[in-house]
Amino acid sequence: GLGISISRTIYAWLWSDRKGWYWYNAWVYSFGMAFERAALVVGGGWVVALSGRNFFFPNKPDGFHEVAASHARASLVIQLVLMLACGPGAILWLFLAEVGWQLPIHPASAMFVSNHPSLDARTVEAGSRSCQPTTSIYWGGAAYDWLCCFSNYHTEHHDFPDVPAFRLRKLRDIAEAYYDDNALMGTRDGWVETMRRTFEGRDFYACSGVGDALSIER
Repeated sequence: GLGISISRTIYAWLWSDRKGWYWYNAWVYSFGMAFERAALVVGGGWVVALSGRNFFFPNKPDGFHEVAASHARASLVIQLVLMLACGPGAILWLFLAEVGWQLPIHPASAMFVSNHPSLDARTVEAGSRSCQPTTSIYWGGAAYDWLCCFSNYHTEHHDFPDVPAFRLRKLRDIAEAYYDDNALMGTRDGWVETMRRTFEGRDFYACSGVGDALSIER
């Protein structure tokens, strides 16, 4: 059926639950994400700039469409200047820069696709199960931290949202017992294993539909 976005609708239509087909689901995800971003460039940008209305949100008040059109026209002017100065390759580069890091071929995608899983928590009360709705990626050292702009410390970010991103690693080091392998699942799976785990089957977003049997701790 229809999802809450273009890409999620494509997932729903093409996703496979066949065992071992995580590579196919990763391709479906990549196609859906790239198609959605292209649709937003055209339908959420160029069409809005030319028509003065954002047809993705037909029921919004006129004031919303006026603001959206102003932003879209400013963006279109910048795109035209870039294309005239540098050629159409500049626009293509901007599109690839926007979508590329979200695709499985890019290491940062491991952070992007696994921020809000539904993992069985390591710390479980007697007689019950719990669900872990966020995870961090401790893989690749400082280079990976900078590649992800420190967004790979996602559990830390949710626990302390006011802490600047570049200080999240120091926070993890100070409170290591709360973020080590005994406390969080999936933190050291790495790029390839995170992709396999994410795309091997359907799952709930951040434990939101796991059910009453699970006690959500975070």
